[in-house]
Amino acid sequence: MNTATPVHGRPTPAVHTATDPWIRRFQPAPDAPVRLVCLPHAGGSAALYLPFARALSPLADVLAIQYPGRQDRRAEPGITRLEDLADLVADALAPWTDRPLVVFGHSMGALLGYEVTARLESAGTAPRALIASGRRAPSCHRAESVHRRTDEGVVAELRRLGGADPAFLDDPELRAMILPSVRTDYEAIETYT
Repeated sequence: MNTATPVHGRPTPAVHTATDPWIRRFQPAPDAPVRLVCLPHAGGSAALYLPFARALSPLADVLAIQYPGRQDRRAEPGITRLEDLADLVADALAPWTDRPLVVFGHSMGALLGYEVTARLESAGTAPRALIASGRRAPSCHRAESVHRRTDEGVVAELRRLGGADPAFLDDPELRAMILPSVRTDYEAIETYT
């Protein structure tokens, strides 16, 4: 069996299947010269990058990362340490390094992208570029504790940032679906060292 060497752990089959819980390829571009890895913001999902995949195919094969604790992975526990999440994402990407990677992350995804890029580089598969959007540099750490707030406090922060649809935040059932992943992601970025 053909295998790729993961960044952490055991060898990973170099076969790309539709059952991979981490990778979403909405518009596969198998002949693209580069793969664009997209890392969502806190509380976000791979589905946010469907427009990227449509717009960039066939120029780039977009690999959107689906974190645990949301959408089809909502039954899985979220990951509260960014370093652990970076290890798992880097391992999931190991089979996809047969062509150049470009890593794009927004907000939390930018910080995660920094860590994933470092792991891939250490494994000898350095991405061609890291594109970080909407996040200060990792060296500019600020003490924050949004993840410790009440639900109303977390919702207030999301409203302040303006990135969440107010209808989602106003609907108690939708709020109950999104707040666990938002809180987990905030814990991961706020406890990052």
